[in-house]
Amino acid sequence: LEQVHHRSAIECLPLPFGVEVKLEPDTGGDPASTATTDDQGAFKFKIPLGEYTLHLSKDGFAPLTEPVSIDDRRKI
Repeated sequence: LEQVHHRSAIECLPLPFGVEVKLEPDTGGDPASTATTDDQGAFKFKIPLGEYTLHLSKDGFAPLTEPVSIDDRRKI
């Protein structure tokens, strides 16, 4: 399992507090992982390497969905 730490890669802006973050594996089978951003706009997951779909949502904001690849360099 890889530990993923993330601050928003979206235009290098921090995410607001309380954003629901969901990572769905593209291969199916495994359940989605969920987290909520902290007061710094950060979140983290411990997940296997692979291809995922990242979903961000918060009341009052447009939802965002992006494909992400978690590789041995832990980049998203």
